[in-house]
Amino acid sequence: MFMSKLNFNAKNEKDVVKEIYENAILCLNEEDKNLPAIELMLPLLQRGIVVHHSGRLPIIKEVVELLIQEGLVKALFVIKIFAMGLNMHAKTVVFTSVRKWDGDSHRIIRSGEYIQMSGRVGRRGKDERGICIIMNDEQMEMNTLKNMVLGKPVPLTSTFRLSYYYILNLICRADGQFTAEHVIRNSFYLFQYEKVRPNPFMTFINSLFVLVYYLISTFLYYVHAFPDIGERVSKFKKEAAILDAYGKVELAEYHKLILDIAQLEKKMMSEIIRPERVLYFLLPGRLLQEFRNELKNRSQVLKKLGHIDADGVVQLKGQAACLIDTGDELLIAE
Repeated sequence: MFMSKLNFNAKNEKDVVKEIYENAILCLNEEDKNLPAIELMLPLLQRGIVVHHSGRLPIIKEVVELLIQEGLVKALFVIKIFAMGLNMHAKTVVFTSVRKWDGDSHRIIRSGEYIQMSGRVGRRGKDERGICIIMNDEQMEMNTLKNMVLGKPVPLTSTFRLSYYYILNLICRADGQFTAEHVIRNSFYLFQYEKVRPNPFMTFINSLFVLVYYLISTFLYYVHAFPDIGERVSKFKKEAAILDAYGKVELAEYHKLILDIAQLEKKMMSEIIRPERVLYFLLPGRLLQEFRNELKNRSQVLKKLGHIDADGVVQLKGQAACLIDTGDELLIAE
């Protein structure tokens, strides 16, 4: 009832909103135009009030985003995902709560989420100031609030995975414009890997340092853990001296095996830390080559199962697998 009394747009702005909205819904058939989600939206839009969320029809979301960019929306109720919009600015941001549902529980919003949402206001070079209001209805520790407002955002990490679903959709939608390797080469995953890839020489030196540190630490641990090791060794020697000849042979063989194992472990470690072996895993382009091999192997599987033909064209079975984004797409398609 209170919302029905609010009106933020002037007469000329309402006319512009109506014209944009009516032109946008011309692409809908008559049945869709009569849907409540379509009919009830225009009166709100004309008063400058908008509700935007993932449940809205795509055409409505596009209209809303266009009106926001044109400055014809004065009050916007949105969910967190809207804050990702690059040109969706605002004068004031209001948090009705500091908690959100993440699918498992209600938790305090993270620093990155707060920065992203509150960052819609106070644009540099355009606004003198931006106002952010937090409507908190619960007690909060000062450190919790400080971490939310001033904390560091969660690092952005790529979860790119070269799946059969991804390959099939890429072939279907690329339409000869680009190849799978082009997409992989320009993916954020590869960019992130190349950016954080350390210097090979320094990585090798650091690995040696860690190994030496581990060996010294282990040695010191056993020295301190067994302060009477000399007495225990003498005791074992006395016990070994009373063994009969057969026992001495058994002990000698066992001792030889222990020495052989230690020698083999030493050889294995010397092989593992050889520069020519370590540097292979740190060479630029290695990850891309691994993706190429995986793409080749998965493409062969798709050909054998009849999802794509010899020319790489997606067949009917492959088109069905393109629509399956949960579970095992190949098994379900079969």
